[in-house]
Amino acid sequence: MDLQKYYGYEDVFIIPNYSNVLTRNEVSTDVTLGSKERAFTLKIPIISANMDTITENRMINILNEKGASGALHRFMSIEDNVKEFNKVINPNFCFVSIGTNSDYKDRAKALYDAGALNYIVDIAHGHSLMMKNTVEWLRKEFKNKIMIMAGNVTTPEAVQDLESWNVDAIKVGIGPGSVCLTKDVTGVTMPIFSAIQNCSNVSRVPIIADGGCKAYGDVAKAIGAGATAVMSGYFFSGTDEIPEKAWRIDNKNQQVPIYRGMASSEAMKTIRKDNLPTPEGKSILVERKGSAGHIVEQIAGGLRSSYSYVGATNTREFQAKVKFGLKR
Repeated sequence: MDLQKYYGYEDVFIIPNYSNVLTRNEVSTDVTLGSKERAFTLKIPIISANMDTITENRMINILNEKGASGALHRFMSIEDNVKEFNKVINPNFCFVSIGTNSDYKDRAKALYDAGALNYIVDIAHGHSLMMKNTVEWLRKEFKNKIMIMAGNVTTPEAVQDLESWNVDAIKVGIGPGSVCLTKDVTGVTMPIFSAIQNCSNVSRVPIIADGGCKAYGDVAKAIGAGATAVMSGYFFSGTDEIPEKAWRIDNKNQQVPIYRGMASSEAMKTIRKDNLPTPEGKSILVERKGSAGHIVEQIAGGLRSSYSYVGATNTREFQAKVKFGLKR
């Protein structure tokens, strides 16, 4: 069997290049997302993950203030989902989520009626008949009035199929997240850096790198590998803006934040109630990190510095000029 080599963020580094960038303040990290009918700009290419311990309206609002975006999770009733969406100050710059289960049509319609235009079809294995059926229904129902981001996938073949199903962006990443156990429970995964490279090489739509970022520099590696933006739960876990459900009382009677994968046993008990599958995620305690807005500022600063180290003043230049080395 001829096995190929695949790499994660931890396996690669960015090689510095000659730079005539005098200050990182002249560097732009703007990227464009959106449907064929409408597009919008993110000043900072970061989206908070659609996880129930990460993103509700408070997270989206603070990220919007900083020029980033957030993805509202779907693990609530449709009525509560609409209420939460209605609390978003600038709804045109946030994402809403649906799955492929029995209520996805009702949820999508209710959110659309509330004004939602940017949808994420979010399932563990996005290269599937369930995804195809859901995307085709969304397009038939809403035409090109909405943006559809679909995932998660890791292969060029999946990208080509999703594009043929008429999606506007593709979420890449299976198994790299810090609270994801898919790679351990099933053996199925793909190191995220190589997954981004392989998928972006064939994609005609934006690639969103989902999961695996542990250091701010990993965002630059993802963008350099071909991603348009990065989705993260890890960076925003434990911040001031996480939902109330993300707090627990520890044995010292103090409030502590948790971060959990949506396939963890704890999360599935609140979602599925019965017939629980083998968990593919876990719950962990995390440190308090302060404001999510400060986290975005730190990520943006690191990204601008990375651009300047390779002599780039914008994302397109960075992707054209960046070169990577292998640590081993």
